[in-house]
Amino acid sequence: MADQNELILAIASSVKEIKEGQDSMKRMFESNTDKLRNDVLSTIDEKMRALKSDIDIDIARESSRIDELVNSVQLLKTRLGQVESDIQSVCNPINDENLPNGHVDSSIGNVMRGARVLDPLNNNDVTVIVKNVPFTEDENLLEKVTEIISCLGGKYFFKCESGCNPSFKGTIP
Repeated sequence: MADQNELILAIASSVKEIKEGQDSMKRMFESNTDKLRNDVLSTIDEKMRALKSDIDIDIARESSRIDELVNSVQLLKTRLGQVESDIQSVCNPINDENLPNGHVDSSIGNVMRGARVLDPLNNNDVTVIVKNVPFTEDENLLEKVTEIISCLGGKYFFKCESGCNPSFKGTIP
């Protein structure tokens, strides 16, 4: 019986060691699982922060583009208002009641809603158009235009609008 007791004690001791080994493996597995979970979560957090930063940068860029568009629209609105104001300043009421609404006289321009709109291209008091003027590359366009206008005999003012380059080099169509 002593052998059986020793054998039972050896089996109990082996079972106890196996149980301790299993408990140790369980703790190690839980520790590794916790470490993996923390690593995954920290990686996800880092990626989320980077993604949020990228989104914030994109939103800021788009916001500045939207602000630029708003400014452009406001500028266009202001310019359109100025153009409408300029058109209204050119409009004169029709005094001749014999002219029907919508009448167009090519010498004075278009008529809009009972108001006369002067068309500068059809008004010789406002516009001088010169075609087929010989021009060399070295000539100063401003001087050339001033010379042509002075030959007309009156006092004329030459205004160079935006996009006009008085030292224009090239040919005049």
